[in-house]
Amino acid sequence: MKSKKYPLVLVEWDDACNMGTWHDEQEIDVWLKDNHFQCQSVGWLVRNTKNFVVIAARVSWGDKQYGLLEKLPRKMIKKIKVL
Repeated sequence: MKSKKYPLVLVEWDDACNMGTWHDEQEIDVWLKDNHFQCQSVGWLVRNTKNFVVIAARVSWGDKQYGLLEKLPRKMIKKIKVL
């Protein structure tokens, strides 16, 4: 079902990550070049604020309930595409 209030979107964003063990400076430099932390999420755009975007993977339109919410910091978002 389409919603004019909450569009279905694809969000492309960079995820935060960590390395939990000890590494030398050369390994850190190699790790910084790694682009495997770029993510995509699909959902209904239920909030779009100055600092965050919230999408819902599941929506129950009848009782206005939203499930599997994802709150993404705006600074991590590369692109939002309406589907």
